[in-house]
Amino acid sequence: MKLWSGANKAMLFKHYENTPQKLSIMLIVLDEENLIKQWFDHLKNYNPFEVVVVDGGSTDQTKTFVNKYGSHFNLKLIEQPMGDSFAEQRNLAKKHCRGDWILALDADETLSPNSPAVIDKIIHDQSTVAFSFPRVALFPDPDHFIGQPNADLQLRLFRNLPEISYIYKVHERPAYKGKPIHPGFFGTDQGWQWCRIKREIKMIHWGNLKSEAELLARGNRWQKFKTESKKRGLAVGAAETFAPKKTNVKSRPLSELF
Repeated sequence: MKLWSGANKAMLFKHYENTPQKLSIMLIVLDEENLIKQWFDHLKNYNPFEVVVVDGGSTDQTKTFVNKYGSHFNLKLIEQPMGDSFAEQRNLAKKHCRGDWILALDADETLSPNSPAVIDKIIHDQSTVAFSFPRVALFPDPDHFIGQPNADLQLRLFRNLPEISYIYKVHERPAYKGKPIHPGFFGTDQGWQWCRIKREIKMIHWGNLKSEAELLARGNRWQKFKTESKKRGLAVGAAETFAPKKTNVKSRPLSELF
């Protein structure tokens, strides 16, 4: 790995600190018509440079609604049938991103209300290649969540570098030259040194609030990923396991987080 002198790093970091940074927001979808409006509504405070959406072959009104609700943004809609690799879909979306930074979200994810101001600040960080945020799952209603508020870290904001691409067909994640990026990441040829955790931003996961029929349909779609998921150390259960029961979990008020 190329070593950068302190003077060269200082010049590079100063350049990026003082240069306006453009944010691309990317999304991969498949039959998410019921969430698209909410997802685009929550982006209105971000003023992104562009929004890139890859549709995996939706048979509902997802593409129609993407064009409708995304009309307020610089929208790119790309179609590619969803095969057996989520990484392939993400990498196609990344290929079409032209911003300096990429924020990758799913249709059932939004960010906490403080996120636009925080993101606008951190994309001018002098030495960071990526950021991870904790994700909390809403359940059994939009006012409660389950799990620990800082446990499920998700790397979703990163510099738009050609050396970064997604790896793993399922449970995919960004990697630098094939090496998965983790907090404390040691550095890049460009001189950036860190993946940092920003716990003040929370990712809000809405997926468990879908109807039972929608959750079972998602569970059935995931059955074809069982083998690949097992390789990643995460077993996929039967479709019924994708529809949690309200009596089986203990939830906490979302107001505890903000």
